[in-house]
Amino acid sequence: MSYKPSQKSRYILGRAWDWIQSVPYDTTARWVFYRLLQDGTYSKKSGYKQLLSLTSKARKGFYGEWRPWTLADDTRAPILMQRRGYYHLQLRGNGFKSEADWLNTVKKEINCPLDRWTSQPVYAEAWFEAAAMQGQFIHYANENIPLLAFRGGCVHTREMAYGPKAGGKI
Repeated sequence: MSYKPSQKSRYILGRAWDWIQSVPYDTTARWVFYRLLQDGTYSKKSGYKQLLSLTSKARKGFYGEWRPWTLADDTRAPILMQRRGYYHLQLRGNGFKSEADWLNTVKKEINCPLDRWTSQPVYAEAWFEAAAMQGQFIHYANENIPLLAFRGGCVHTREMAYGPKAGGKI
């Protein structure tokens, strides 16, 4: 497919490309849009749909350096971790058939990560509002800290923020 954008579209795609290349982590279309909104390329939030259309055509049409994988698609990522209550995180699709299977794998791989949070009365989690920031947090946060994007939600009470074990206290 040959995509030939208009001059205005080429300008927008160029600015978007510059923003994508400015960071060492994968970015989403929403992240790019907010950079373009901040730099004045777009003046209204309603421009997001136009950007999605432009980037879709550019990626599928291999325009310039644009490729289908240029932008991260965090809406179609598999759910690998699930929360059970406040403090328990469960890995999905991960495990062994039996204790013997587990032991054989440990012998082969010698890779048995220690859960440093299990015995702690409290532990750190990084909660952030915008899912568009997920790439930044994955890149910069310590890999042992669980991350949670609220996608526009917010914490309403101190107990929700700090959990029942902390009694609503920092």
